[in-house]
Amino acid sequence: MRLRRPPEEEQSAGIRFFERTTAINSEQLKDIIVNALEDRKAVDTAVFDVRGVCVQTDFYVVASAESAPHLNALKNAVLRDLKNESHIRGRVSGDAESAWIVIDFADVIVHVFSKEARAYYDIESLWRNPPEDK
Repeated sequence: MRLRRPPEEEQSAGIRFFERTTAINSEQLKDIIVNALEDRKAVDTAVFDVRGVCVQTDFYVVASAESAPHLNALKNAVLRDLKNESHIRGRVSGDAESAWIVIDFADVIVHVFSKEARAYYDIESLWRNPPEDK
């Protein structure tokens, strides 16, 4: 959701209120994330729709980076684009030195790996054939 400060509040020194100007759903959130990754040349971006299978989130987005600086650039692009488009901030875990960064936006969870770490952890295997409801 995009929040905007009313003009009269800009001049007020009192309590500041924000009004909702745009709602964003998990599909739109996922699209902004994928576009940010693709704009920064992420490698092998994969999207897993886990609605109805996983209660924690709606989508997992997995991508690879060519190097540690590229990994940081991908993380920063996702955070910047979401902040600009929707004022949503994600929780970040990991760093370029660990070769795996996770950005949690609740409805969408983003995993950005080095190529080696992605092959080693192979988290995509969890969602290629998700468990069926019994």
